[in-house]
Amino acid sequence: MIQACAQPRRHRSCWLWPWLTILAACSSSESSSRAPTCAIADAAANDATTADGVALADDCTSICRGSISMCTFHGRCSGTSDGAGHCLCTATSDADCGHAAVCFAFGACQAVDGLCGERPQNVQVSGGQGLACYGGPCYFSGRCTAQGNRCVAASDFDCRQSVWCVETGRCTSCLQHGTCAKTSQFDPIDECVVASSKDCLASRRCKEGGSCHVATGLVGLYCVATSDSECAATSDCKTKGECHLWGDRCAATSDADCQASQACKEQKRCKHAPKLGVCVAAVE
Repeated sequence: MIQACAQPRRHRSCWLWPWLTILAACSSSESSSRAPTCAIADAAANDATTADGVALADDCTSICRGSISMCTFHGRCSGTSDGAGHCLCTATSDADCGHAAVCFAFGACQAVDGLCGERPQNVQVSGGQGLACYGGPCYFSGRCTAQGNRCVAASDFDCRQSVWCVETGRCTSCLQHGTCAKTSQFDPIDECVVASSKDCLASRRCKEGGSCHVATGLVGLYCVATSDSECAATSDCKTKGECHLWGDRCAATSDADCQASQACKEQKRCKHAPKLGVCVAAVE
């Protein structure tokens, strides 16, 4: 998959939706939306890591470098012991970040404060040199303002021009409002957050998928659906068969949902997958 999108700046679209799907699934689960191990590949790889990014092994370097969630996805390939039998995986080189999925997907290709992100660049401004932030972190997560040696989402304006705001309602800067909180000492702060139902109502997840209300999760507020009637009125019901409330989101809960959808008529996805809440093609 990485090879197929070898030039992320030119082929951003082929990377955007798969990773947004992963992160969206994490945000509505019991796992933290920011937890590094909340990635689809973890279950298959059986990574020896805890939910807050600590590797459980004696050989920290080999465990972190062999971890799909830590190294392959997040570029956190260097391991150090915390003195209590755990390993903390961090990003210490641009080379590790440059080969990680977050670089290809989001442009987070540089090691900054132990994580893969983007360092401010020197640019020509009126009267001399200045610092500016460009690329994936700005485009996707609103980190468009240079602050020290990092790019951060310093204002609501930064957040509102990001993909996260358009897609998931994370349109408010916790830095601007002084409400930032870390889920654990190992995880970075997501500076763009959901602050109210107004954020949810402006998102694609609300307009197309019915997640228009605010709920409190393990890591703060996020957007959810609340009723069958709201789900039935969405465009995702018509196109994807996701017409009933399933937990806190709209999903396909029966074959009838799928059979009435465009996905069935146009793509033969007429069976619902009970564990996923989506319509799939029948296996012949």
